[in-house]
Amino acid sequence: IGAETTTDCLLAANALGKRDILASDIGIQVTEELLKDLSHEACVDRYLN
Repeated sequence: IGAETTTDCLLAANALGKRDILASDIGIQVTEELLKDLSHEACVDRYLN
């Protein structure tokens, strides 16, 4: 999934599905990761912090 901030910064997150894990659980995980990246209030992801 992706997000664009009010300052035109683009961030995205993704994950691969796995056997025995619901697609909705993967979606929740990806959403939480993107929200964490957005909470830094800078145009960097968790790997540059």
